[in-house]
Amino acid sequence: MIKEVNINNSSYDINETEKLDVVFNSYIPENIKLLKNLTFLKIRTNNGFDDIPAFIYELKNLTSLDLAYNQIRGEISHNIGKLKKLRTLNLSNNNLKGSIPESIGNLVNLKNLDLSNNNLSGQIPEDFAKLENIWHLNLSKNDLCGEIPLSLYSLLFRKKLPLNTIFNKNKFSIIME
Repeated sequence: MIKEVNINNSSYDINETEKLDVVFNSYIPENIKLLKNLTFLKIRTNNGFDDIPAFIYELKNLTSLDLAYNQIRGEISHNIGKLKKLRTLNLSNNNLKGSIPESIGNLVNLKNLDLSNNNLSGQIPEDFAKLENIWHLNLSKNDLCGEIPLSLYSLLFRKKLPLNTIFNKNKFSIIME
């Protein structure tokens, strides 16, 4: 197992790193936050962790964040809305709980949002209708319930997105007017 990577090439500036796809066997090193130019971050761990590490919300240039299959047990922080350049957010196949934060509606550049296969509960935030650029939305296999905002339903209909990726294995009652 690689524990540390040393780059001895003096012409390489680690701060210029834009893409990082890594697997960790224990914890996620906080010094990832030093990679200010990071646009793509994909992390897999074998042990899982309680929450999405707070330093991730400091990576303001991220356009793709993939933390799927990590056994994350906590909630999605409202700080997720600070990552305004995100085009892809994949938090699927974890053990995330709690409600979906309204701040996800601030991610107006999102094209791909996958929160499937978690333990998320509550209603879909009204602010989801702000996701005008979305072309893939998967909220299936959670404990979401209540009313689906009419504005979101209209957006999905206009974009011809499949509704089964939202309704499947959730407990929605009606479409809210």
